[in-house]
Amino acid sequence: MRKLYNKCKFDVPVRSILILFYLETYIDLYIGGLINTENDFLFEVAANWGPNGYLSFSDQFTVLLGNLFYVTCSVFPFLAVYILHKKSRAPFMAKSEEGSFDEMYECLYEDLRTTNTGIFHYYFVFLMRRMIYCHFAYWYYEPVYTATQVFVNLLLSFYFACYLIAFKPFFDNGYNTLQVINEISYLVTSYHLITFTDF
Repeated sequence: MRKLYNKCKFDVPVRSILILFYLETYIDLYIGGLINTENDFLFEVAANWGPNGYLSFSDQFTVLLGNLFYVTCSVFPFLAVYILHKKSRAPFMAKSEEGSFDEMYECLYEDLRTTNTGIFHYYFVFLMRRMIYCHFAYWYYEPVYTATQVFVNLLLSFYFACYLIAFKPFFDNGYNTLQVINEISYLVTSYHLITFTDF
């Protein structure tokens, strides 16, 4: 058992790995979790569950995992804003407390300005943008809403570009400029596509 643990041991805390996992795969996990909620009717029949349930083990596992991702992705942006809010109040922390806090959560604000209140931290805005779009894409999935989905995406991209310009969230000004160029390029490309697309 010790050999297995040593082989699987990471150089960084597992908490950091989980945070980065959710940050990098958020949109996929959340859309998958939302789609999985369509299977919630399976919980109404108790006989579906258990070792001898009507559902196979893999189906039970899939439904439960989908619900886990849905709940954790719903909570994650608000957990992030709580952590970021605490970091913005770091000057009021004791040095030892700040050091242990950074050790646990630094991956969420490394290379980012932390003087703004939590709701204006980069990753909270980043996550909320994705959460809003996921909900819109899920609830308004019919073809008649395709143009509206594109416009919502454009609007969110525009607001995100404004946020990047106004708050300059990264310490490195070159990286702030690069992020703004990326977002504006995405905005222009998306606008260009919808002007030549017949919905």
